Parts: sequence; structure tokens; C-alpha cells
Amino acid sequence: MNSEKFLGLETPEKYDFKFEVMAWYDENIKENKRVKEEKRKSIRSHVEQIFNQKEDSISRFILYRLFDDIKFDCDSSNGSCSLTNEIYRTLWGWSEDRFTGFGGDTMNSFWMILSKVIEKCYPTLYGEYKRERSQWLDAKRFFNVDNIGNDKNYKAFIEAIDIANTNDNELKAIYALLKEFATLTHTIGNFVLVPTGFNGFRGRRLNDRWDYSLEYLRDEFGRICFHNYIRDFDLIDYVGADNRIIDLSKQSGSNIIPLEKSQLPNNQESLKCFLENVNDMIKARGTRMVNELKKLKERQ
Repeated sequence: MNSEKFLGLETPEKYDFKFEVMAWYDENIKENKRVKEEKRKSIRSHVEQIFNQKEDSISRFILYRLFDDIKFDCDSSNGSCSLTNEIYRTLWGWSEDRFTGFGGDTMNSFWMILSKVIEKCYPTLYGEYKRERSQWLDAKRFFNVDNIGNDKNYKAFIEAIDIANTNDNELKAIYALLKEFATLTHTIGNFVLVPTGFNGFRGRRLNDRWDYSLEYLRDEFGRICFHNYIRDFDLIDYVGADNRIIDLSKQSGSNIIPLEKSQLPNNQESLKCFLENVNDMIKARGTRMVNELKKLKERQ
């Protein structure tokens, strides 16, 4: 899909860029003779599983995230999504010359919050499959991505939440927000450019939270450069008065806790608050980005 078709969608700000995996396959694998035919068939099968998972947004995310042979990245951190690259160029004038040392990134991490929900809903398996010395789930051991439809752990996870949904309105609300976030995490409103290498750093040091990532960048960039960064990439929703970063796991307007205390939301209240804030901010920014893209296209 190119940007014209993207902008022609009924709600482009809600389009899940994981569906661009088929375009990646057609452009890079389908006719690539350097990739053995057997390997191409295997990749095609995996791509189709992602592309055809229209209803279950969580399954779609898990499949996208865990197939090792698919080198496609929705935010084009590795340059693999043509649509994302075109949007970066149109909105921000992104090129190797202008933004040397910058690359695409997904601001708000779905996997981080999914790990935490599994911890709260299914603590026994979470403890068994948690990464060593980490709060994150070891997903490749937890889920059998080659047969996700019949995977016992995935079924148990969904059933655990479904059972909770019948008895707990708070968990029901969290699950609805989580499903929405599974799509929104790879929509236009959650993409940005960051310094090269920062994506891996914030995953290790900052629990992949965008609010703490902004706090770190503010200290690194300095006041003027940070102000320009917020302005250029339309990140105003995440910043309060005097460039104070908003804590996404608290009620709207709360200032962030000290950087060294970065942590994941750790109870139902903070999980729900985090998901509400993130979903609302992604949708609001996505709408503004789509409107700006339309204006820029009209001028061309």
C-alpha cells in the first residue's frame, strides 16, 4: 500500500501496519532467488497467518512478533516497511541525510503490557516462563507460534481472561483495552524517530516505557533540543507544563516518578489507567498525523 491508498482508508489512523507484512513479502521474498524455494514457502505460510488473522488482534501481534524468519518491522526500524518509510519522508522529511543517526521506533510497547497482564491473570505459567532476571515473559517458550490456534498456553491465557471477565468488570475493561492496544500499537500514531540504538537501550533500561524514554531523552537533548523534538514529532500529549513528562500509569496530568524508579504498571488500577492513556494518546496523535499528511499531499 502507498500513502495515497492509506489516506483513502475510512479510518487510516486505526490501520494496523502489521497487515503490510504481505507487501514486504512481495517486495523482498517472493521473487528473491537468493532465498531457497522451501524457505520462501515457509515465510509465505507465516506471513499468511499474520495477514489472515483479522479478528484476534492479540494473536496477530504474537504471530508478528515471534516468527524469526520474518524480518519485517511495522515502524521500519530496519527500513523494511515501504509505507512507513514514505510517511516518515512526507511528514518529517526523513532521509539518511537529514536524520543521520535516527531510525523508526514504536513508542508504546504492547509486549511489555501483555507480559504484565499475563503475570496478573496467569501467575503460575508466568513464573515458569519469565525471562531470567527480567519482568518480561519469554514469549518464544510460552507460545507455540507454529500452531497458535491450538497452543495450550495461549488458549489457557485467553480462557483465564475470559473467566475473569465473567466475574470481574475491572478485568473485563482491561481486556477490552488490551485488545484495542494490540492494534493501536502498530498504527501511525505510535510511530516516531529516535536516535539509533535507543530502542534496544530503553527496552533493557526503561522497561520499554515511552514516558520514561522521553524523560531520558529530555535529559540527554537539553531543553531547547527536546522542545524541538516534541514539536517536530507532535508529542505534545506526553508532556505537561515546563516539559514535565506525564506518567502514563497514573491519572491524566500526573508527573512522572524519578527515572531510576522506572517500572511496569503493577496492579489492575495502574494497568487500566496506562491502557486508557496510551490508547487515547495514540488515537489523538494518529488523527493529527493523518490530517497533516492529507494537507501535505494536497500541496504536492
